[in-house]
Amino acid sequence: MFCPKCGKTEEKLFDNICKSCFLEDVVLAEIPDQIEITICAHCESRLEKGKWYNLEISDEEVILNTLNDHITLNKYAQDVEIDLEMILERGSTLEFIVHIKGSVLGELIEQDYKLNVKINRNVCPECSKYMSGYYEAVIQLRADNRNPDQEEINSIDMLIADSINKISKKNKMAYIAERAVLKEGVDYYVGSQKVAKRLSNIVKDHVGGVIKESPRLMGRDKSAGKDLYRTWISLRMPYFRVNDFIKYGNVLGQVTHIEGKRISVHDLVSQNQTSI
Repeated sequence: MFCPKCGKTEEKLFDNICKSCFLEDVVLAEIPDQIEITICAHCESRLEKGKWYNLEISDEEVILNTLNDHITLNKYAQDVEIDLEMILERGSTLEFIVHIKGSVLGELIEQDYKLNVKINRNVCPECSKYMSGYYEAVIQLRADNRNPDQEEINSIDMLIADSINKISKKNKMAYIAERAVLKEGVDYYVGSQKVAKRLSNIVKDHVGGVIKESPRLMGRDKSAGKDLYRTWISLRMPYFRVNDFIKYGNVLGQVTHIEGKRISVHDLVSQNQTSI
């Protein structure tokens, strides 16, 4: 076959020219002059394809991932490697040199490209809700025929704080928007209904009691076409506490431990430990 550029006769042409001419002007990749990345100013989540992701990766990896969505590699390129080198930072715009290396028709090709990266700082929906005091559920801590004492409240506060700290690593809606101390107990305003239900069960497993839920219609999300509810979760602890004396059936004893539905009692008659 005849190469129209250099006149050489070759057995195979690439894009209608010979291999030598093709490699002379080959372009490894087509990349945009600028890409934009949106990052939450509070939690560093990234907005990608319309969704927010809490990605535990470096800024360079985020830029590479975004670049990969906008780059077009030469159809003959193989074993391509892409590296970034930042050369200048101007406010919210970063200037990079993109080093691209790959094999084209058996020849190693290395090329550099200039890229501007515009960093947009915004607020993700979860952080916006947190900052506005948004909540989906209220845990109402109460006790049967008595008021919770300060020792119980302190213990439950610590339990909730520890649980929130663990859950929030995977769920940003795990937060207490407000804590209200009342004469009859404490109300915890929780960012997520799912988290509130989980917290109430954790507390119940620790101190015992009964849980009741009361959802209330608060409005309607017109964009999603769904009703919006808030849930009030009543967690009522038993009327007795550890070290109290109780009579249950034929058992007269002292409460030694409470865990969920299990109550350990020291039987004053038999002097044995029993569960009720």
